[in-house]
Amino acid sequence: MAYNLGWLASPVVPSWLGAVGQWTNAPNSSLTGSGVGWGGTSPGGGTYVALIQRWSGAVLATDGVFRGGAYVSGGHLVNVGGGHTDYGGNELYAYGPFSSNSPTYVRLLDPTVPGTDGTGGVFRNGSGYPVSRHTYDTPQYIVARKSLLLFGCPARYVDGGNNNSGDLFDFTKNPSSVVPWSNGFDAQITNFPNNGYNRAVSAIDEATGVYWLLGQGGSNNSLVKFDPSTLTSTAFSCSNPNMEDNCAAGFDSVNKILVFGGTTNTILGVDCRNPAGGASVYTISTTGSGPNSFTLALKYDAPNARFVGWNDTGKTLYFLTPSGSPYSGGTAWTWTSTTPAGGDTPGTILFNGNTRANGAMIGGRMRIYDGGSWRGVILQPNETDPICVYRLS
Repeated sequence: MAYNLGWLASPVVPSWLGAVGQWTNAPNSSLTGSGVGWGGTSPGGGTYVALIQRWSGAVLATDGVFRGGAYVSGGHLVNVGGGHTDYGGNELYAYGPFSSNSPTYVRLLDPTVPGTDGTGGVFRNGSGYPVSRHTYDTPQYIVARKSLLLFGCPARYVDGGNNNSGDLFDFTKNPSSVVPWSNGFDAQITNFPNNGYNRAVSAIDEATGVYWLLGQGGSNNSLVKFDPSTLTSTAFSCSNPNMEDNCAAGFDSVNKILVFGGTTNTILGVDCRNPAGGASVYTISTTGSGPNSFTLALKYDAPNARFVGWNDTGKTLYFLTPSGSPYSGGTAWTWTSTTPAGGDTPGTILFNGNTRANGAMIGGRMRIYDGGSWRGVILQPNETDPICVYRLS
């Protein structure tokens, strides 16, 4: 097979990117319009669009991915998901590199056919390829390992059950010659209070590389600290998160606070400095006008020491700046916002074609990209509309 490797040369700032302070549709970035969606024998359930539609997210592989017979440097947004009766495919789709003049979509590997069936607690096939699952806001990119981390397995295909499994996909490996998945750390996440981490949120502490996850499940709530360098983790008891089912979290790497949307248009935080005595969720008091939090995504913008948020439609971005006393009982944080007059408009989060429906969520499909010469917010609202980029600098 001949490959077009024209995107291997990466310009300083891609020609398609708009001005600072505007949204720009990335070229050729509709997943359904890309032509790379799996059209072979069905692995089970519906189609590959469930990797976005069905309670699932994405990661930003900041270093690069193995594609087209070579490792291609530069940020790629990688979709992962499916699960339950919605889709049995465990393939990955990557779009990028965002530094290129002509980024494109690619299917990194084909799905396991028939799909690995989690019924009865079997959640990998004999080669170690994991079962499809709803990923919610749990997947993260692990810089130290250049890998996708799947921590926990909620709503697995096909029975919708959960299990505590850990899977890493190495983006530097050629999937056509080497199994890119490694699964050797299940024992580190067994017997946690929230089995499978259904409807959980997670974020990376960019200062340390540590992965933080907050699971929600009635009386079985837990805050998890996972060290990717040693593949070891610790679970801490936690008060009822009361999080929105469809939100996505960010992590303040200076103050060590996990921040996410609450169910009554509130912003919630968990002080992660010393959770050994039991973590506690607190309501963050704010000033200024913020979004409602139905599908709120919050990501930490470290150079500006603030969170960037987007709700579920439109051009408006919200900025949440922690106060000098940001913990429970402290002073109010500050909301500001911007609505660009020009540029493109991101699509709307959808679920079965409906807005604000149960299951409509952004998950990890909003990320902050730092390409060195420019920085931006990467946003994938749905499987049909383009990926949209807001240029921060």
